[in-house]
Amino acid sequence: MHPAMTAASLTGLLAFALFVLATFVLWGQLLGVAAAVAGLVMVCATGALVCRSTR
Repeated sequence: MHPAMTAASLTGLLAFALFVLATFVLWGQLLGVAAAVAGLVMVCATGALVCRSTR
């Protein structure tokens, strides 16, 4: 293979790997935020139920 072609394919592969990694990180952050929000809602709902039942 031509050296320039090899370099180009390696660069493309690297760029693709970085893109996939960035996508996974982004989705992971989104899922983390969603999980945190869901946990917060659960805690608030549980607190409200406890307050309502003790009253």
